[in-house]
Amino acid sequence: MHRLASVIVVFGSGLWSVHVSAAQYESEVRVLDEVPQVEQPKDAESLIESVENDPYALALTLRDLAARAARSGDAQQAAAYLQRALDQNALSEVVQTQMRQTLGQLYQNSGEYQRVITTLAPELRNNADADPQLLLTVAAAYAQLGQHRQALPFIQRAVQAEQEPSREMLQVYAAVLLALRRYDQAAPIVERLVRSDPSDRQGWLQLAALHVQRKDFDRAAAVMELAHRQGMLETPEERRQLASLFLKAGAPYEAGALLNRWIERNELAADQATLGMLADAWSAARETAQAIRALNRLNEIAPSSRSWLQLGRLQMEQAQWAQAEQSLTRALADGEGIPTDQTLVALGLARYQQADIEGALRAFRQAARSGRVRRAAEQWVGFLESGRAREQALEATRELVARRTEGGVTSRFSGMETREATRPGLEGVDPDLPRLTEVGALRAGTADGRIPPWTGGLTPQRPGLRRMDGQPVNPYADDEVVTTIRSTNYTQYGEALSEGHKEMLRRFNDYEMRVYPSRRPVVYPESVRQASLSNRQSARLLESDSISGADLGVPFAEPQTGAEVMWNHRVRYRGSTQDLYTDEMVVFSDGDRLQTSRREHVLFVYGNPKRAGEVDDSNMLLYYVGSVDNVPIVGRAMAIVHETADQTREKRRIWISAGQTGRVRRIPPVGFDFPRPGSEGLSFVDQIDMYNGGFQRYVWKLRGRREMLVPYNSYDINSPAQRYDELLGPGHLDQSKARYEWHRVWVVEATERAPVRHKIGKRVFYVDEDSWTILMVDVYDQAGNLWQLQEGHLYFDWDAQVAVSAPIVHYDFKRNAWYANRLLNEARGVVFNKGDYDPPDFSPNRAPRVFR
Repeated sequence: MHRLASVIVVFGSGLWSVHVSAAQYESEVRVLDEVPQVEQPKDAESLIESVENDPYALALTLRDLAARAARSGDAQQAAAYLQRALDQNALSEVVQTQMRQTLGQLYQNSGEYQRVITTLAPELRNNADADPQLLLTVAAAYAQLGQHRQALPFIQRAVQAEQEPSREMLQVYAAVLLALRRYDQAAPIVERLVRSDPSDRQGWLQLAALHVQRKDFDRAAAVMELAHRQGMLETPEERRQLASLFLKAGAPYEAGALLNRWIERNELAADQATLGMLADAWSAARETAQAIRALNRLNEIAPSSRSWLQLGRLQMEQAQWAQAEQSLTRALADGEGIPTDQTLVALGLARYQQADIEGALRAFRQAARSGRVRRAAEQWVGFLESGRAREQALEATRELVARRTEGGVTSRFSGMETREATRPGLEGVDPDLPRLTEVGALRAGTADGRIPPWTGGLTPQRPGLRRMDGQPVNPYADDEVVTTIRSTNYTQYGEALSEGHKEMLRRFNDYEMRVYPSRRPVVYPESVRQASLSNRQSARLLESDSISGADLGVPFAEPQTGAEVMWNHRVRYRGSTQDLYTDEMVVFSDGDRLQTSRREHVLFVYGNPKRAGEVDDSNMLLYYVGSVDNVPIVGRAMAIVHETADQTREKRRIWISAGQTGRVRRIPPVGFDFPRPGSEGLSFVDQIDMYNGGFQRYVWKLRGRREMLVPYNSYDINSPAQRYDELLGPGHLDQSKARYEWHRVWVVEATERAPVRHKIGKRVFYVDEDSWTILMVDVYDQAGNLWQLQEGHLYFDWDAQVAVSAPIVHYDFKRNAWYANRLLNEARGVVFNKGDYDPPDFSPNRAPRVFR
């Protein structure tokens, strides 16, 4: 006869009775030769009374009754029966343990958390092989009672015991760690929860809040941005929270762009809170004109002394003195919550700039009553009351007004009607043209004139353009140096210089930066410019390494994230084909040199008007073959690269050959900190073309636009008349041949995304607004120390309508060595749009023959 036994087990929140082979439990149940025929009592108490003199039978009966009660949903009665069964102490230890575990879970289900702990904790505390589910039960009970320190060791053991902890287990672990304010430990647990169920909206919000508690605003913003991309930010407060995190993370431009887009799409009301945050974002991003527009809108619906003061200060930055006076006057009319004395000083300055000397004196005299600004205000009063000084101030103001030739304001002196420029920096430009060029650059120059407006770029029709040995000759050769920056004066330029340039000026007394008048020659072909306009409606990033909706032109002319700026650089227009014949030089700290020569051939798919639509079909951005000679040990090295558009579908394909055999073999995708052949370890593969790596390993922050001194219109430094012996010095390039100009750049900061590791911990990129070319990179190591300066000297080839970075220089501050690539002076140079190539020419079988 097949013998069966009934055993109670627990699954989830219910008790179940299952039949298993009795041979498993011969030590736990009484085995009879035959089952007696016993009349079943009608109720539980009668059943208990029938066996009360037999502890073993009573325990089994009580256990069976517990199962019945659990099936009927009466957890409290089931627990009572199990407790009485345990009190008999008549069953084997194995069964007793199972019953205690089941009893603990019954107490958990009925909310009797202290009984859970009393029942299970003593046994589990010292049991190295304890069931993880029971450890979870005890931890959850402690947590429900607010005893999180007692819960922690139980839930830690439960998680460690499971190869794949359940979602419930991770939730309890995260809750315990958060209650104990162990935010650093909780972060990876909550991240695991989000990864296990990306549709859990609350999980995303909780993870962002956790990173805020850790003061890691970068990661908090990144999490909220991912939640936003998945449509999980539903309320205005959540959207504003994302914008606020971008502000705290030092990415105000991203905050402003997001808020603007939400307002335009009616996804966020243009109310007081939103417009105030928008103004703060644009102010922090130095987008003064947009900040002024936001504050004007804010003051229409909810004026306050603070917003009027903020508006007045911004208007003063723009030399809008009359408007600033009005705003500051309104701020003072209320006066609540603002520094009245400092506002009066600002008002005095605004009036002085309009030659309202009496009005300025009144403001400064009022300000002088305050101790904080008394000294400065009294100096202004003394200056304005002095006879000759007063006349000098009036004369200076007359000269200022005389230089203004557009607009319409009335001067307060001499009864003269004067005109003030309403759109500074747009002299000679049709005022009805859009604020941005087709590719996204600000059309206007700066009010001070140091950056000119964009007026159409440098075209082949301009008279006097010429070439020498195939290279463009400097069309601005008659420009004179405006100023020279040296180690003795660089500190006055502040944020106009990259940190790398500041370090070069500190290190080398002979290093200088000659500043010339700024020119804006870059103009892309009409098809590229028109495609850039269309892309504003269609281009998007599916993920950081996946682009869609564009195959020609600038994909993100109005970028909202750092990754979008970097994609603009990656796919900027470079012609349909390129053939580059260049030299490279490593200059070691002892002055020794290593020269190599490089040949590169590129067929562009993205940005190639002849291959429209092929990006989506082939998933290709470009095909590349490059070879470098005179590499130590191997001699000649060759690489074939197929660069994919969506690297989530397929990584870039790479084949290499080295040495005399010429054997081509495919290798896994390399990038990031793989040393670049020929650079002697001074450059990594992902630093090719200033940045050539994927985007997933870094957190990308958009710092906004900045006016900076950058290498630009670098024709002379590439002249065939300059020989390498003269150009390449022991510590740096011959800077007398380098040209620097004021230009606007996008500033993007990339910080390493844990847990991946890269020898480079952080990079700050400076990207030209006209060409979307990276001009400079400040490179930092893992410890946060400045390590390298990358510098790309840009010139514009007007025939090909391509902006070229040459040479590209890497200065290594640790090794006191430097590396230059794309040297053209003694090389054949760059040839655009002449290659008659097709994708099969770049296959590993054909490329070695085609590009010998």
